Amino acid sequence: MAHSLTDKDTGDILEVAGLPATVEGHIASVIAHGAYDGASVYDAAAARQFNPPPDIIIPPRASSIVNGADRVDTVRNRHV
Repeated sequence: MAHSLTDKDTGDILEVAGLPATVEGHIASVIAHGAYDGASVYDAAAARQFNPPPDIIIPPRASSIVNGADRVDTVRNRHV
């Protein structure tokens, strides 16, 4: 488990990118609520562990859109 306490001036999603690197051992999943729906969170989890990649469980916000002009098949895009 990883966590970071932020103040009112720091966006939570900005802190998430560094959290997977603080976890020792295998990461089974990354679970968060829709406020963390962003490519940076998915990228941080994937960069930390390639094989097997962690399951990422973040419900997309209603306003979410597919990332990338070419509509690359990513976990986040499939969630959206």
